[in-house]
Amino acid sequence: MNRRSLLKCLSYFSFGSLFPWNWRKHSIFSDEFERLDSSRWTADKYWGYGTYDWHMPYNIYVEPVGTLRLRAQYEPDGVQSPPARPGKIYSTAELKSTQGFRYGNFEIRCRFPSGGRGYWSGFTLVNLPRTFEINIETLGHEPNTLYLTHHWIVDGFDHYVQEKYIGPDFSADYHTLSVAWTTRKIKWSIDGIERFRSVSNIPNVPLLVLFQLSIGGKWSGEPDAMTVFPGYFDVDWIRIR
Repeated sequence: MNRRSLLKCLSYFSFGSLFPWNWRKHSIFSDEFERLDSSRWTADKYWGYGTYDWHMPYNIYVEPVGTLRLRAQYEPDGVQSPPARPGKIYSTAELKSTQGFRYGNFEIRCRFPSGGRGYWSGFTLVNLPRTFEINIETLGHEPNTLYLTHHWIVDGFDHYVQEKYIGPDFSADYHTLSVAWTTRKIKWSIDGIERFRSVSNIPNVPLLVLFQLSIGGKWSGEPDAMTVFPGYFDVDWIRIR
């Protein structure tokens, strides 16, 4: 058993016996990503809107240590997925839950990519068609910055509130990110410390969980000579309670 799997086992059996609250008992959904369960997750395949990439299922897989990995690659001949898109020279990944959730505390442990300019990755709650969206996102050239955002659509127009949180390098190690969503507020926490909250236009419909890794676009910019490929967005676990 490797060190990472051992730590997971210890968290199951040791911590739960020492403390009266046990996350496994109280979770409505959890995944340690020992495998990719197609009944829980679906890998989207489409070309990015306003970006330079194709989201491709082959860029989503589980590492032997029990980590979900989303990969971004440079494909200079164009992504070879029927129909081929010669102008789309990057393949990336997007994974969303098959089930929607209405309220709860959504917590993940993850490590964002640090490939440089052009990378855009995030943890999102969203409904389809999109009327509400809750994000924790980062850009590859700003690995120490998280954008905590609440979007809502009114009459076709996107409204949002956002906090820009500057912390450690979120690509250097794993960090715990959470979104606590109730009928009255949304609260964002990083490593157990609240960093932002929204108290108006709160969603009242089920939202899907989405992990996304993209390349290019107006916000993240075009990759430059310093951008590194491949790049990875790694998720150790997700727990919803």
